Amino acid sequence: ANSLQVEFNYELIHNLNLRTAYKYYDIQTDYLRGTFQRPLQAKHRFLGNLEYETSLNDDRQWKFDYTFNWSGKQQLPYTASNPAADQFPDFSPSYAVMNMQVTRVFSSVFEVY
Repeated sequence: ANSLQVEFNYELIHNLNLRTAYKYYDIQTDYLRGTFQRPLQAKHRFLGNLEYETSLNDDRQWKFDYTFNWSGKQQLPYTASNPAADQFPDFSPSYAVMNMQVTRVFSSVFEVY
């Protein structure tokens, strides 16, 4: 297996942070029919994150977080020997997931998100 990860973190303005990362996985598995990419393991991945926090005011604060994850195509398990209705393509499509969270801090022991 070979892998490479590159990260970039930067404070754009006070309390606003940007984080990005790219990960490359080259994981090969040996089978009777040859060597192939490990099933369900994306070769390329990307993460982007923006995070903002307001300044503390009487132990109260707002926090905002947005994350974007992208996964490249993935080798699917070999299904060519299955009946035609149960066969899948060799690779899945790539996909992305976005998440966002808003947090309200009311004190050092209580917050809602």
